[in-house]
Amino acid sequence: MTSIKTPNTNDEWAALISAMRDSLPSTYNVYHTPRPGIIYRSLDHTLVLDSATEEDVDKLCADAQFHRFASVCVRPKHVRQAVRGLEKAQEVAVDCVVGHPDGKEDTESKENEARVALEQGATEIDMVVNFSFLKQQRYTEVYADILEVRKVAADAKLKVTLETPVLTRDEVIAGCVIASLAGADFVKSCTGTKEPYPSTETIGLMRATVDAVGRGTKVKASGDFKTSEEVIEMMKAGADRVASSSSGEVLEQLNSEELHEQGASHSMY
Repeated sequence: MTSIKTPNTNDEWAALISAMRDSLPSTYNVYHTPRPGIIYRSLDHTLVLDSATEEDVDKLCADAQFHRFASVCVRPKHVRQAVRGLEKAQEVAVDCVVGHPDGKEDTESKENEARVALEQGATEIDMVVNFSFLKQQRYTEVYADILEVRKVAADAKLKVTLETPVLTRDEVIAGCVIASLAGADFVKSCTGTKEPYPSTETIGLMRATVDAVGRGTKVKASGDFKTSEEVIEMMKAGADRVASSSSGEVLEQLNSEELHEQGASHSMY
């Protein structure tokens, strides 16, 4: 459905979102259990606590370099340090949150936050959508908010965080449709600061929606995932990336056969 025309008004957005909702399958795909070599390269090793210290960030980067995770995800104030810490691990991206955790900053503030992070060496941006606007069906404003950050982050991966714990099913669909049409590389479930954390049903809904839009947008599952079982279930539900502050522990929980395969996979990178 790459020919979808971007709506210009809230009413047009509402009509498109309704049509997309009605087109979704009644059940979602269940994907194959991922190999460990896929799992570790799908983990965003995350540390976004405001209280995080320089020592915490150093450990985050050391763990990411050792395991070769997809990225480290940090606050803006820690981007420079993370970039320095990963100088010898170019395959590990530095991901910076923008508008975290409530997304209520104006668009210009988000643009500036993203711009500074990119200038400091970040190559991925996790922006938080203004989910209050999404709940109020102020769709044109949500789209513009994402689009302007997309322009700033033209050469970076952009992940748009919806905050699914506070959204209805229809609002999750709306967020996925709008983010996809605004050019997001990923839709991300939540900031991890609110409960309940996303279920496999929520991740399946997000994946089905972005697939229906047809712009190649992927899905990032986030929450307090601490076990390999939880991460695998998120990926089977359709997540391409999974955020975890316990990524190292997740890998340690894999069985011995999987760990052997993981070691072989490491040698390929």
